[in-house]
Amino acid sequence: MNKFRFTPVIILFVLLGLFNACQEEVDFEPSLLTEEVLFLSGERVRLLGRVITNQNIEASDHGFQVSESEQFSQPIVISLGERTGPGRFIGETGGLKAGTRYYARTYLKTGSGEIFGNAITLESLVPAALVMAPNNGKSGIEVSISGRNFTSDTEVFFGPNRGQVLGIDFESNIRVIVPAPTVSPVVQVRVVSQGREMVLPQPFEYTTGKFSTIGVFPEGLRLFENVALQEGRDFYVGLGNLTQGSAQNLNNRFWKYDFGSGTWNEVSFPGGNHLRAFSTGKYFGGGSLSFSINPGSATLDFWKLENGAFVKLRDLPRPAYWAAAFETADAVFVLGGGFGAEKEVLKYSKSTDTWTRINDAPISINLNVMNFHYQGKQYFIDQVSKGLYEFNPANESWNVVSVYPGVLTNIRGFGLTIGDLAYVGMENRSEQVWELDLRTMNWVAKNDFPGLAQGQNVGAFQDSGNIYILRNGEIQVSGPMQFWVFDPRGF
Repeated sequence: MNKFRFTPVIILFVLLGLFNACQEEVDFEPSLLTEEVLFLSGERVRLLGRVITNQNIEASDHGFQVSESEQFSQPIVISLGERTGPGRFIGETGGLKAGTRYYARTYLKTGSGEIFGNAITLESLVPAALVMAPNNGKSGIEVSISGRNFTSDTEVFFGPNRGQVLGIDFESNIRVIVPAPTVSPVVQVRVVSQGREMVLPQPFEYTTGKFSTIGVFPEGLRLFENVALQEGRDFYVGLGNLTQGSAQNLNNRFWKYDFGSGTWNEVSFPGGNHLRAFSTGKYFGGGSLSFSINPGSATLDFWKLENGAFVKLRDLPRPAYWAAAFETADAVFVLGGGFGAEKEVLKYSKSTDTWTRINDAPISINLNVMNFHYQGKQYFIDQVSKGLYEFNPANESWNVVSVYPGVLTNIRGFGLTIGDLAYVGMENRSEQVWELDLRTMNWVAKNDFPGLAQGQNVGAFQDSGNIYILRNGEIQVSGPMQFWVFDPRGF
């Protein structure tokens, strides 16, 4: 029975002991870990840390310190604010120097002081510029430069000129507006991030082509459906429809351009009217004698410009109204011509002064089909398919060798070749000019014609690498004919 006598006393002592234990304060300090780098670029870092504790804490601040010094002097502080419990936390900062070694650690501020975690090392990445697209075009377009680790202060220079940076996406893609060129149409592109200069492997090539006006045609005269000739540096326009004011008249006059004075002067022509006649550099003929278009009004006269004089040659064997033509060293070819002869090809032998008909063309051809000559062959842009047809007079063969990338309006465009480059365009209501490299068959857009689009080319000539274009507004558009010079490489 004695063993039960002391049981209440023992229970009382145990309870008192537990109560006293709850009243005592226990000293406790949480642990900190600087775990890893989650993201790193040329100027930004994202870090992962952890608070280890088995009870709540009262921290007034926590976060990370990042410094170039291992002693963490003058650190960048990533403050994440108050904290009351354990677990992971993430902090991010910018402002790093690219390609620089840094030290990072966690910190925790409690009532008893500041606690630091372990230090880890990291090295900010070096920017790199790799690819630009597109790498050609006009000033004012937006291009993208791909790479890595671009910093927020990144600048882009096209030659000596700074482009407008619109934004940097994910530190790997720069969107920039191309500035106007001032030195060269082909420029080196430099990307500068935090003073580090990166040169892109490919240059930027500006769209070139500079137009300048050099005069107007005299007396307010305007020509339509005329011919244009060139002998050396002498440019001739004439025949066709001559308007002055509101009056329209058939014209049997010619004018020659004088480079010395920059003026057009009338020259005598012994022949009659030729409306919508064909013309090459030195040969012309056909067309109509009147505004009435029918076979009965056709003229068969055929002429040659020789040493500034007009020489009449053997008549055409058939009407050639609105036909196209070109010449080689020993022959003149007349293609199409209306009245059911849209695909017929006539050949004139310069040595024998005779005409023959050769194989037909595979497409319909007329005065408005843009064409040009290169190395003994003639090239025509089909008005329906935009296919570029190559005609070889040596064997009378036709082949499609390319497709014209521009817009066709099929009214009085021009085509000329300078060296290995062909230039075509500027049809009525089109400002486009395209360059074709005949060695590679690569098309490149040139700068648009800045003048009146509602017009047509009265004559297109070339001299010393430039193209000269006499341009007339549509018949209902008032104003004089303007003479332009186009420098294909100008900017």
